[in-house]
Amino acid sequence: MYIGFLHFFYRKLSRKEDLNLIPLKGGKAKKGIYHIQHINSYHSELKRFLGFFKGVSTKYLNNYIVWNNLVNFAKETYQEKAALFLNYVLTATLSESCRDVSNRPSLPK
Repeated sequence: MYIGFLHFFYRKLSRKEDLNLIPLKGGKAKKGIYHIQHINSYHSELKRFLGFFKGVSTKYLNNYIVWNNLVNFAKETYQEKAALFLNYVLTATLSESCRDVSNRPSLPK
């Protein structure tokens, strides 16, 4: 019952965000390029990255995820990463109301 409950939310999120949900059959850990270890590795790296901070506000979680992806997963050179990060910082919203935060997309773009 509990697993079915989670599946409901996965399907709902994938429809809301227009994502392609890749289901894996029971006992399987891989389907094409999709492997559960990639997800576990990403989750572990994100937790390690966030562990450096005393606390993370969910209001800024998208920014932390973008920062983590840039530091740990981007293939660009240091100069290209610096330019991407500067562009992100200069175009980010500087202030938001509670209503704006609740209406943000759940996944960073």
